[in-house]
Amino acid sequence: MSLENWRQNKLFPDERRIVPSADQLAVRENTAWIDFFGEPIVVPTPSFELLDTLARAYEFNFTTLEPIYLPRVQFTQDATFPGWKVRPNDVFWRKISEGEIAQDAASLPGDWILFDTIFRPDYNRGRQLHEDDALNPLLVQLRQSGTIDIMPNYAFVPLPSRFALSVSEIRNSVNRATADFLGVDASTVRLPQEIVLNVLDNRSYPHLGQADTWEWTDDVVGKDGSLFVASSEVGGLTHISVGGSDCRHSHVAFRQIIKPQLLISRTH
Repeated sequence: MSLENWRQNKLFPDERRIVPSADQLAVRENTAWIDFFGEPIVVPTPSFELLDTLARAYEFNFTTLEPIYLPRVQFTQDATFPGWKVRPNDVFWRKISEGEIAQDAASLPGDWILFDTIFRPDYNRGRQLHEDDALNPLLVQLRQSGTIDIMPNYAFVPLPSRFALSVSEIRNSVNRATADFLGVDASTVRLPQEIVLNVLDNRSYPHLGQADTWEWTDDVVGKDGSLFVASSEVGGLTHISVGGSDCRHSHVAFRQIIKPQLLISRTH
């Protein structure tokens, strides 16, 4: 299916989702954070651009995207919050203190994002696929066109797979293509940082750390490394590993976020 055909056809014809109002989302997020922090926080209403992009995503059946408010918080290793039970391990904090990972790797931005909540599958000899994945046609097109290389040692990986992609390919090709069909600037679509995955795993989405596969994050390690996280076999979102930005693995996938402060308004 070409990208243009994707725009014209519904991937799941019987599934439609309704975008909540800005006020409904603000109330929902405040309630969700009370259990995590143990007290209410101030949640601003999301922007028109965020809700407009969400409606467009639902139109294309990208229904695993959810609007989430990330409060402005700088986490420390010894911070205590009632809902923060699954924490990054000592390696994560040591790499921050030693300057291998940026200081802001342990902070949330104080902004709304659209977060892909899709369930990551367990490993199946590299042939595993995310269920009902709206990115399937896009990934097939990118591989068939040669925009994403099909390496001989990963030829067994299915064309629609989110696995066996390098961070460089995700950032330079997949995220750009996703931005194109959503009608947003390419700089808005990113990988989530480990702290985002970790906190949301604790708050609302425990499935993020329950599969025995991994996923890439946006965290840069050293000159050319990237964190990948979340395998249940080593503690889920307590554990981190490092791979080169051009490395690919049949057990490492990805998910995306859209950062609202970078969204550009569209004319209608």
